[in-house]
Amino acid sequence: MTSTARTTRRLLAVGGAVALVAALGANGTPAGAAVVSQTYTVTGAITVGPPPAVELPSGATITFDLDEQTNAITNGTTSIPPFLRGGTGPQAAIIITDASPFTGTLDTASGAANVGFVFNVQIAISETVICDLASPVTIEASMANPGGSPLTGGTATVVAAPFNVPAVVEGPTCDATVVAAANDLLSLPNSDATATFTVTNVNPEPTPAPTPAPAKPSFTG
Repeated sequence: MTSTARTTRRLLAVGGAVALVAALGANGTPAGAAVVSQTYTVTGAITVGPPPAVELPSGATITFDLDEQTNAITNGTTSIPPFLRGGTGPQAAIIITDASPFTGTLDTASGAANVGFVFNVQIAISETVICDLASPVTIEASMANPGGSPLTGGTATVVAAPFNVPAVVEGPTCDATVVAAANDLLSLPNSDATATFTVTNVNPEPTPAPTPAPAKPSFTG
């Protein structure tokens, strides 16, 4: 093969690679795929056993990727600062973290959504006494559940179907006495917990600027 032929083949190969990258996009997804990152603030309460309900703290957020063509929610993460049980009497801090990324759907036309969360929950009696639940907590939340409302103006009400919160179990820093006290304080285990959240989009897509009217010719003279 001549030097000129080899050079030509290399240029064709490079050109094909560039075309493939352009078609797929830098991250390997087809060009034109409308995947956007969304962040929402979350307020609301979780009811486990008798009142008072457990109020989520200020600063709670959810973030996820939304495919605007398929309505799929992927790579969902939550951020919930630790917070106290609330009410009167003995207190315990509740620590909620993702057990896995949440997924679901959000219909961009109707504003309806369904999302499945799986959380690890820890109960902190003190800075050194932190107890785990027997298993993660799974929550299926939907705007179609009673009390829910679809996304309108960047805000929606999301209601969880009744879900199970398992008991606190013994661990390295949690002996039987601590476990009994924590389960009594939080009414655990409980198979009929409920939750209602208000979510507000903090980064709505910008409204396209209006198309300026064509300039009218001006004649003078």
